[in-house]
Amino acid sequence: MFWEREKIIRQFYTNYTPIDQQGLATCNLLLKRVIRMNDFLETRSISNRNSVVEAYRTIVLLELNLEQVEVGNRVVLRTIQYDLNKLRDLSIGDIVYFETEEYQKIKKIMEKFNVMPEEKAKKKMDAWRLKLEPIIPGSKKSNNASETLTRFFETISMWYTGLFSNKLYRSAFGLSRMEEITIKPFPLKVFATSYEAKADEATRTSYADFLQQSEKFFGKDSNQLIEHFVLSERHPEANPLFLRLGDYVLVSPHFAEFSAMCYMLY
Repeated sequence: MFWEREKIIRQFYTNYTPIDQQGLATCNLLLKRVIRMNDFLETRSISNRNSVVEAYRTIVLLELNLEQVEVGNRVVLRTIQYDLNKLRDLSIGDIVYFETEEYQKIKKIMEKFNVMPEEKAKKKMDAWRLKLEPIIPGSKKSNNASETLTRFFETISMWYTGLFSNKLYRSAFGLSRMEEITIKPFPLKVFATSYEAKADEATRTSYADFLQQSEKFFGKDSNQLIEHFVLSERHPEANPLFLRLGDYVLVSPHFAEFSAMCYMLY
């Protein structure tokens, strides 16, 4: 899940392909769910890891549709009788959703922030690709805070609009107890991208080394990093920028670059 999320963002940074925000939300929500399992650290053999993420994507899509029904953006056409207060009791096959006219107008507005259907997004990214060179997080091409905002403001606005547009996505990407966090987004990005991005696997470091490096980098604020940005058994509500698995921590440099830019506007 952690590696799948990194690959989604890596495609954007290296090839400027459209960002699969539903895929990112699926990975984050699944990570937050798995971390609460009593035996989540036990080794399991999974024949098709992608199938796990794709299966959970169906659940996320269902939750998104149900949320849209509850706030009045979609209507349900039913094949069986249902109770609006018990939508989650229905079978997926029993439900057909249609957008309201008002929600279609909202989606048109969101397209101005580049939140759009995949085909339109591909055309937009093709145009951008001619203007922008790929950025490798942590490399000499990485931008400072001012350069990042100037160069990617349209992109950052897109992410902010898309990733915080509904309750489910906010639970996947948002920061709880925001008022307690004094760590700034750009230093957070610099710290995360100081770890080398691996070619075909998630970056991993020991928890002891991670603590040592975070204390050097953030000083007394290193506890905030652990509490709010390292998903673990002890901190299951943390934003999964990093993931603690026993004595190790997984690091996602590309996702860190992406997240930091989102939190500049959060």
